[in-house]
Order: sequence, then structure tokens, then C-alpha cells
Amino acid sequence: MSTLDAGPVPEVAEAPPSGGPATAPTPQIPSTPQIPPTPQIPPHLPRPPGGRAHPGDDREERRRRSPAVARLAPPWRRPAPWVLAALAAGYVAVGAWLGLGRGAALPEALRLTTRAYLPLFGDGGQLGWLAVGWAPLPAAVQVPLMPLAWWWHPFAAGGLGATAQSALFTAGAVRQLHRTAGELGAGRRVAAAVAALFALHPAVAYAGANGTAEASLLFFLLLATRHLLRWGRGGSANRLAAAGVALAGAGLCGLPALGAGVAATAAVAAVAYRGADGPVTARRAVACADALVVALPLLFTTTVRLLIGTLVAGSWERMVAIGTNPNLLPGGAEGASGVGAAARIARLAAQSAVLEPFAAALLIVAAVVAVRRRAAASAAALTVLVGGYGTAVAVAAIGPGGPWSLGSSTLLVPLTILAATGLATAGGAHPPGGAHPPVRPAAHPIGGARPAVRPSARPVAPRYRRGVAVAVMLAAALPAGAAGLLQRAVAPDEAHTLTAAFTPDRADGAERQRRHRYDTDRGLARWLDAQHLPPRTVLLDTATGFEVVLASRNPRQFAVPAGHGFDELAHEPARRGVRYVVARPREDPLPADRVNQAYPTIARDARLRLVRVEPTGGDLPAWRVYAVR
Repeated sequence: MSTLDAGPVPEVAEAPPSGGPATAPTPQIPSTPQIPPTPQIPPHLPRPPGGRAHPGDDREERRRRSPAVARLAPPWRRPAPWVLAALAAGYVAVGAWLGLGRGAALPEALRLTTRAYLPLFGDGGQLGWLAVGWAPLPAAVQVPLMPLAWWWHPFAAGGLGATAQSALFTAGAVRQLHRTAGELGAGRRVAAAVAALFALHPAVAYAGANGTAEASLLFFLLLATRHLLRWGRGGSANRLAAAGVALAGAGLCGLPALGAGVAATAAVAAVAYRGADGPVTARRAVACADALVVALPLLFTTTVRLLIGTLVAGSWERMVAIGTNPNLLPGGAEGASGVGAAARIARLAAQSAVLEPFAAALLIVAAVVAVRRRAAASAAALTVLVGGYGTAVAVAAIGPGGPWSLGSSTLLVPLTILAATGLATAGGAHPPGGAHPPVRPAAHPIGGARPAVRPSARPVAPRYRRGVAVAVMLAAALPAGAAGLLQRAVAPDEAHTLTAAFTPDRADGAERQRRHRYDTDRGLARWLDAQHLPPRTVLLDTATGFEVVLASRNPRQFAVPAGHGFDELAHEPARRGVRYVVARPREDPLPADRVNQAYPTIARDARLRLVRVEPTGGDLPAWRVYAVR
């Protein structure tokens, strides 16, 4: 009979039969030592920011990234590409209708297109000019699209290159907000709903169609927000580095990225210090290291761009100058330069109110809930949008341009939507990746009377009512934002552009004339083309003459500040072969261009004589063409 015993069997000598000699004991083969299994911690347990909770972290991360698991990802993490393509196509269609059909292309968009157009079609030497200004990336991404102007010239003259980049960036921003909502715990329907509210918001849709740099700024800041959220919830340091790279991309799209970078760096340092272990010195070292990871990419790109831009522009003042009235509003328009500080603050408050009427209430309640639930990770991620919005509003309040448009307040839209999403899903969300809340241990041993049970969830009805209330408050922003775009006292830039396009019966005389503002530029371009001039014989500044360059069939004839030797040509025009000097009369609402700076008394300059005044039917002064004596 054999026995089963978990322990080792002792060596016992067998008794000899009938008193014979004892036999030697049977040798025992030592058992193979058992290796204890690697301790596995359930994935729902929290991990310190940037750290690993257990030795299986790396395997778990590789498993989540495998193609087999990627195919099983929740639907809100893999929206159909055709949805984003259709969204981008819709933005392009609206922008093309405004730019080509209604003549409502924005000057800022046409300037970006001009900076991408000149390196390919100009006289050369303009590639470095892409680094000048606060938004070089939206101009640089148009360079690969500019060869289409050889096939269809209105692609450049109508600013469709700028519209294409803003449409693609806005569709990408919708994608990032959709994924961020899933990271906050929103289900498939909730994530799709908040993404639709964001994509259809009038201010966001207009940013996707108007060709400005706002769309690219939205995309990169939302990308940084998503990566910071994943890092704060236990992701690796790669997430933190990705957030830093996203902030660096935002730094190439607008000044608000600097404020977003400062806020994100401070938030990362605070969260890392709070989650680190050890003495105070070690925790400070961890906080400083994580802060450097997120801040260095933005610091590097900003420094290099400023140095290159200063060398190309010729002076630091030209590089960092914030343009006054960048969209060339007429002098009688509401909101002209000279508005006092109180009026600017009141207008900014009105802009925020029309973009998100319930933003203040939602943000305050979301902040209180985050503090009560100690949701430091979500709060730290949203500081990216808070810093960007605060910087944009501060620049509009104290800068020389003033709050001309709703662009300075657009970042309030994704900030409010994400804060409301976190508020609606608080208390009932599961962690990303499908993990469930931890199971409460059994009250009795195995085999007892009661099995293990899950903790009781919060009542469904209160959370449902809270979600419906949040959705109603967010949906109210759609009609309010549409009305705000047409209010001259709130958004002078958008109102003067869109009123004549959508409600021509409400447009005043200046707004009707604005539809024809580029007719003068195109007529001047045709007259100059008829002269068959050699390269670099027409002095023109693209700060105001961008459409003249884009509409011309001979763009090589223009000597612009982006080219080499512009100051020398303006100083000695006759000796250097300049034929014509083109400029508008200097008026307060218009930005001071380089031609007017080179010839402060151009009408009385003995070196020049007036040969043509281009007829104008638009809202800007007529072009004057001076021949060099």
C-alpha cells in the first residue's frame, strides 16, 4: 500500500526476513525545488506616477500593445477612420465655401499660405522665414501641399492650403478629445457624444474651416493632456516624454503653449513629489526629473526657433512683435485699437460666456469633486488646457491687438467638456482597459456560508440624472456659440466676416465691402503681371500684400521682407534695379509694414513718383504704385 505525503520520505532500513542481515536503505532522489510564482498584483490597483507596481508591469504593457489585444480594444479607442475623414472633409468644404464662394478668407490664413508659397514660387531665400512669428508649424505643413497650385492656382490664392491644415488638425483634435474622454472613464456612447459636441461647436468648427493656427494648437494641447492623464494614472515615463513632445509641437503653433507648458511642468512636479517614496530629498529629485522630462522639449524648440527667427527677421523686436489688428479690421469697426483695459476684460468675459454659458459652474463643481476624490491625476492633466487658456486671455487683455476674435477663448471649450466628462463619470467609471473595481474579500473562509461580493455601486439613477444635466449644459453652448460669432460687440472679427456671408440682410456697408476686399489685390496683381517685370523689382510687404503675391502669376517679381537684402533694396532702389514700390497709406488700424517704415513720407519722397492708384471696392485703402526715378 502506498501513501501520499507532501513531505520528504525518511530513509528506513527494511527488516531482514527471518533474522537475516539488514539490507542497505534505498537511495532517495531529491525532489526538484519549486520556484515560487511571480507575485501578480491585479491591474486595478493604483501605481505611483511614472513607476511600476509589480514585476509583471513590463509584460502587462507588452500584452496591451500586442496586435491581438489592440483588436479587442474598446470601441471608443478605435473610432472608424472614415468618421474623421468625413469630419475633415466637412471642415474643408465650409472653408472653401467661405474663402472662394464668399470672399471671407481670413488674412491670417492667407499670411500662413504666403509663407509656405514663397519658398517654392518666389525668388528664393524665404525658407528661413517660416521660423518667424509665433506659429511656424501651420505654415510649414502647407509646404508639401503648395505644388497643387501649379495645377490649380486658386488653391493658393484662396487659402485652401491653410484650410486643409486647419481641417486636419481639428479632426485630430476631435480624435484626441474622444480618446481622452475614454481615459476619464466615459463609455462608448458618452465618449462619442462629448466628441460630437466638441466637433460641432461653432467656434471649433470655425477654427477648423478658417485656416488659422488655432486648430493645430488645440490638437497638440489635447494630445499632451491625454498623455499626462495616462502617466498620472500609472503609465510609464514614455507617456511623460510624449506629453513633452506634444507641448513642443504646441509651442510651434502659438503663444498660449508657453503658459500650458509652465502649468503642466508645475502640475507634474507636484504629482511626482506626492507619489514618490523615500525622504524629502529623494522625492524632490524625482519631481525635478519628471518636470525636466516634460519641460525640456518645449524649452528647446522655443529657444531654437527664437534664435533662427531673430537672425532671419533682422531684429528681436520684429521676431517677438504681436501684430496689432492681424485680420485688418476697418477703422470704424467696433473693437479698434485703443480699447481700455476694462472694456477688454468685459469683452473677454462675454466671449467666454457665449462659448460655454455654464463653464464657470461646471469647472467649479468639477474642481470640488476632484479635491474630494483626490483625483490629482485628472486635475494635473487638465492644467495643460487651463494654462493655455489663461495665457491666451492674458495676451488678449494686455497685448496691443486686444480681444478681436473668439480665438483667444476657444481653449475654454475642450476644457469645459473634459471637466464635465470627468464630473459625469465620477464614482461609476472603470479604469481604462476594461479593468473592474477590486473584489471585496470574503467575510468567511472558503466553504463558508457567504461568498465574496463586490462593493456596492453608487445608485444608477443619480448618476444618470447628473449625466443628463451635464449634457444639457454642454449642448446649450451650440446655439449660444453660433449667436456669439455674429455679435459685433463680442467677436468683431468673426462678426464682420460671417455676417455678410450668412446674413447679408443684417450686414452694414463695411461688412458688404469686406466681401470685395481682395478684388483690389487681384487687380493689382494682374496689372503688375502685364508689365513682365524681372525678378525682385517690386518692393512689397507681405504683412498687408499677401493676396497680391498669391494672386500673381509671376511671384518672382516681388522683393519681400522674407527674401534676402530687402533693406538694401529699399535703401537704394534705383541702383539695385527696383522698378516699383507698392504700399497702402499708413492708417492706424493697419499694421505698420516694412515699406512704410522704409519710406515714412512715401508720398513726398523725391526718389519715387506715383504712377497708379488701384481702384478699390473693398473696405481697405487703395493700393498705390510708385515708380522709382
